[in-house]
Amino acid sequence: MRQILPILVLLLLPFYSLGQLESFGKLINIEDEITESKENTEEIKKHDLRKFWFKNKTERRFAYIGDNFQRLKIVFLSVIQNTENPLEYFVYGKSNVSNNVCPFQGKIIIKDSYYIKTLENPTENSGIIIGEYVFFEDPDTNHSGIFKGICTSLWYKDSNGDIKYDNRNSDSDSYNNNQFTGTWTQYGKHKNKTANWGDSRIPESEKLDTGAGEFSPRKEFMKNGWDSYIKAWSGGYSKTETENAQKKEQEKWWKKK
Repeated sequence: MRQILPILVLLLLPFYSLGQLESFGKLINIEDEITESKENTEEIKKHDLRKFWFKNKTERRFAYIGDNFQRLKIVFLSVIQNTENPLEYFVYGKSNVSNNVCPFQGKIIIKDSYYIKTLENPTENSGIIIGEYVFFEDPDTNHSGIFKGICTSLWYKDSNGDIKYDNRNSDSDSYNNNQFTGTWTQYGKHKNKTANWGDSRIPESEKLDTGAGEFSPRKEFMKNGWDSYIKAWSGGYSKTETENAQKKEQEKWWKKK
């Protein structure tokens, strides 16, 4: 269920426009109504959250760009917390659209963090961070530009008091995390393209994703970069097709020169 969370919205009203709040509602996928929330942004400053985005192999990351849901692959190769501003993280990574690989660098800036409680989990020591990001692709590469938008991540505090990436319900059908929603704009152009990604699910991807238990792109979008993924994991293809597709899906494309 994707909905605007009433209490969280009230807390954020002084800081965000209605349009941004609607985006948060689409990003956050929590089935239960939030019954209580409490800001803890100052506490978050004391924790290094780079593992939320860097080398997080717990969940698969899916992404698309444009109205035709062209497959976008994106990987973060380095995330470093700014020692002078602990709410800011320097990011280096690579994007890949139709085998056009572009290195990028930029920032994730945490704007707010909140403890949240729900009807189902009234005592859960968990919460959400809300941030902004901007990534600049190398202008010397083909078809390069700028990614920017907003992001959310769900977290929990363990018995040692450490803030952890929340993957506790990763087996549930509705699970997602690290939701990024925004735009990509080619250098020298003015027209934006939607560019969204996330762990396990992609925000605002209902026309693309038909999966119930897990992410599953529609076959009508196979030609838009999803061919190997569908053949690798959907079934109904020959053993050779399936094995070749799985091999392609497991390629470390960001290491190729």
